[in-house]
Amino acid sequence: MKIDIFPVKKNLSSVMRNLVSEFGVPQAQKDLAIYCFAKDQTGNEIHLRFRNKKCLLFYIAEKTDELFRPRINIDMNRTTMKSLLTLFKEIGYDKASIGIATCFEYYSSNQLFIELLVDTFIGDFVQIGYENDKIADKFKAKLSNLGLNKINKPQVKSLVGKRNIKYYEIINQLGVVNDLIYKFTKDVGLSLEPSITSLKSKISNFSNDYSYLESAFFKLFDHELLTIQGFDPAYSKLIQPVSIVIPCFNSNETFIKTLYSLSCQNLPLGYINKLDVILVDDSSGTPIRKIIKKNELGFKFECKTVCFNPNMGLSNARNAGVSIAKNDIVIFLDSDIVLSENYLLEHCLRNIFIPNAVFVSFKKNLDKNDERISFKSIEKGLNSPDIYSDLRVRKVVDEGSPGMYEVSGKVAVEILNQSNYFKDLGNGRSLGIYDLPSMVIGHNMSCRKDNVYKIGGFSNEFRGWGLEDSYFGARMIAEGNFVIPILSTGVYHIDHPPRSGSFIQKKNELQANLKRYKELLNQPY
Repeated sequence: MKIDIFPVKKNLSSVMRNLVSEFGVPQAQKDLAIYCFAKDQTGNEIHLRFRNKKCLLFYIAEKTDELFRPRINIDMNRTTMKSLLTLFKEIGYDKASIGIATCFEYYSSNQLFIELLVDTFIGDFVQIGYENDKIADKFKAKLSNLGLNKINKPQVKSLVGKRNIKYYEIINQLGVVNDLIYKFTKDVGLSLEPSITSLKSKISNFSNDYSYLESAFFKLFDHELLTIQGFDPAYSKLIQPVSIVIPCFNSNETFIKTLYSLSCQNLPLGYINKLDVILVDDSSGTPIRKIIKKNELGFKFECKTVCFNPNMGLSNARNAGVSIAKNDIVIFLDSDIVLSENYLLEHCLRNIFIPNAVFVSFKKNLDKNDERISFKSIEKGLNSPDIYSDLRVRKVVDEGSPGMYEVSGKVAVEILNQSNYFKDLGNGRSLGIYDLPSMVIGHNMSCRKDNVYKIGGFSNEFRGWGLEDSYFGARMIAEGNFVIPILSTGVYHIDHPPRSGSFIQKKNELQANLKRYKELLNQPY
């Protein structure tokens, strides 16, 4: 594969936004580059490039005119960072220049990729990798129109020479890995040492510090990732189709409002018409298909329905929905949730930009007859609720409350504030009885479908009420996914009597599921 480099010499934010106009919203990921140099002074190099948990190897021969290079994918699920680096040290590649950058991936296929790298050894640049010159030429022309000019191999070397780049041992004589490499493994959840590890230890090895994505998000959109201010509806031209999975069980008084709030999103009608909405009826007393047929409101999209008989439980319902979802981005909703009018826009833009995350919004509880969630109010468009009643924002925890951890006496926690928007809940930390996996609550959340597939979907290890969403969160975190709150939108939860079981029964189910959850966290993973 050939690679051409186009330096960005000024006005980076303007270039980024112009690239969005040409190629759409990119994916932002952390990039670790390790340039290893041979001891034999041939000038040959091996370039290891880690992007989150993926690794590419490039061999760069000094005598070729090409800038780069054949490339090989390395499966990091079958090796560890230390094993890989030890191998290269043993064959003579023991010194390296090491850097961490942010990559904005605009397009990627086997034949072509286009990406912008920021804060690299040689500054900021766009690079195009391609197999076919004709296909690449039209993209190069677009870059030229943006004022970006290609540089050749001698010019790249000249830039490197001007930067006074330092070279380090990748592993020292004591077998200790370089600090920059070590930090990267913690940030993305890569295994450093070979070991039989538990899910709990993998979570403890993952930092939820997504600060670099905040910076990247602002550079691209001129909009804060964590602001309470929503995007202008004009940004809807950048979003992709989404699939929405809604399990239903005896929710005939509420789920119509859930659907209506989807139908009344502040988005172009053409987008709403194409929503992929999947209702999974988990053996309700009155089948949801009958209720939809009787509904006179009329929705702007077609609802797919999956019907279980007998009842299969929440995890199976969600998994069934994901299995027939058409789109890469999946939003999970409960059937008693009413959405703010900007919900889909805010979740979709962030999911496009950050592919390795679970996004969560907060809820406000309202009585089913509250005028604020009447059909008339929904049609006008609901603003985001105040979120102070959500336990992830403010919660008083009583002694003896069920959770991963115990507290002495009554403890007030403000998780969102005290954890710096969950960034300080990484590496196995906790606040009160809560930890990072418990921030993943399934009544409204979104993520990439392929990330759900990687962990095998929602688990059937739990019976009755509670913990299946925390366990889902734990496995997503172990696979290197951030948990990120969205403050610019939210949902209203319709209060209703229990649909199955008494309060005592639910409490007993929660205690049993908590015990099973703790067992699963400590098993080999």
